Amino acid sequence: ASVLAKFSSEGGESPGGSGGPLEGWEQVLLQRLVTQELSGDTRSSRRQPRASPLSKRAPAVESLAACEKRLRAVVVSTWVAEDAAEAVAQAEELERGGDWAGAQVSYARSLSLGSPKPMDTATRLAWLLRVQGCSSEAEAVLRHALGLDPAGGDLDDDDMAVVAGPKAQLSAARRTALGRLVQLLIQDGREEQAMQLLRCGGWRYRLAPWVLRYPLPADAQPQGFDPNVPLRVFDGALPQPLLRHLADVLAPKSAFWREHGYNEVAGCGESGYFSYLHPLEGPPKSSMDLAARHVLELAKNHFPELAEATSAEWWAHCRPHACGHQMHFDSDNEGIGGALHPICSCVVYVDAPDGVGGPTLVTDQRLSDDSLATKGWLVYPKPGRLAIYDGSYLHGVVPGRGEPPASAAGAAQPRRITWMLAFWRQIKQRPFEEDGLAGSSRPLPDPAAAFETGTRRFTWHQKLALPLPGLLGDEAAAKLPLPSPVPMHMGVWVPVDEAGSNSSSSGSSKDTGAVPVPDYSECWQF
Repeated sequence: ASVLAKFSSEGGESPGGSGGPLEGWEQVLLQRLVTQELSGDTRSSRRQPRASPLSKRAPAVESLAACEKRLRAVVVSTWVAEDAAEAVAQAEELERGGDWAGAQVSYARSLSLGSPKPMDTATRLAWLLRVQGCSSEAEAVLRHALGLDPAGGDLDDDDMAVVAGPKAQLSAARRTALGRLVQLLIQDGREEQAMQLLRCGGWRYRLAPWVLRYPLPADAQPQGFDPNVPLRVFDGALPQPLLRHLADVLAPKSAFWREHGYNEVAGCGESGYFSYLHPLEGPPKSSMDLAARHVLELAKNHFPELAEATSAEWWAHCRPHACGHQMHFDSDNEGIGGALHPICSCVVYVDAPDGVGGPTLVTDQRLSDDSLATKGWLVYPKPGRLAIYDGSYLHGVVPGRGEPPASAAGAAQPRRITWMLAFWRQIKQRPFEEDGLAGSSRPLPDPAAAFETGTRRFTWHQKLALPLPGLLGDEAAAKLPLPSPVPMHMGVWVPVDEAGSNSSSSGSSKDTGAVPVPDYSECWQF
């Protein structure tokens, strides 16, 4: 009734008022009004005059009954599309809230309804399955989305044409799904199939096999201590009271993650990356001040430039076994506006249950280099371990290989919890904006009270209030820990066409010469 009334107002008569078939302009106006009614768009359609060209979807002559049938189909299709989009939004919310089973159902429902972005939705569903330890199901979802046999098997030329898509040119979404499938195959030891897909995806270089199929900690062969490596690793560097405090603040079910809308699968908050910035001068105002300054004093012994540090920026992650972090260079505000690197960066492994999560990979490649990395060091997660490295070197977190360690019946899957620090000479502090969302290098709210900004209310920081007696233990009696040896591997990147010959997981590579830096899009990583 609303549509007909608007039609009469704008068209000057009822549809089919002449008694004959609907004219083209009538069909166009009717379809537009129906679409606006469904979307809640109340803008006038008068900008489309009676003499407007015919819609490509509307024939020149159509009876009122035929038009009604067609528009009913439009209505149903619109409702289904809206349901599919709502299912994706619901899945993302459930995933962020930790209800992975509910998110899985919602992603699957969106696909069955015809998701507006089917490849993206399938990739999200597949990775959620992988995180839950269902690698076979994840692979089947990705293969189906790419048009391959879900049962697996070798690929032929026809399969490659299907993967590339109808225009023989991969879209960004198809390439992302393809990259996820490649990771599953490599970590399962199916190098040959992975190579076929890498070639199809247009990647020229990939991380060496020893990276994704990293030696397990018991099999790793640490090198003797080398003072020239770009990192230092210490065990037992943090006093136990301080480590327990960090574990409490960053516990998986703590207010810290909930109030930031943190998504453990994606590894980011509701607004993306977020961090807090602390001045290094003046009396400490929170337990994070104490923790940052404790690490700073230790790091100064190995990075003398830290004497020039004025600020400490920190952030944290809580990730399940299968989730890594892409290779990157540390930079202010994620490199927006240009790369600006800290003096050095640090990782504190707050909680790292046996077998949960992959190692941190630090390479010898800088952003300004004209060749790819040739050396890589693996830092395995261990509670209380501290890694200090030059953040201008390319580094990342390797996704955990194999299935996640079994949990006790009814217990949540264990998480790898890390607290990161970057020490800066100069960095801009960014205040909270009107939306109240956390973001890059925010000031820490006063621990003495809850913090309200925009529509947000934060309470997590109140656990940081001082005094906390004994937090640093007996500093006077503490001994400076010695650096621990770190396993080093040669040949970080290998050409896709030659990668199959370097499939050993031992970390050795016959060709360790420098390779000119190709375009970023040509280098496959996790």
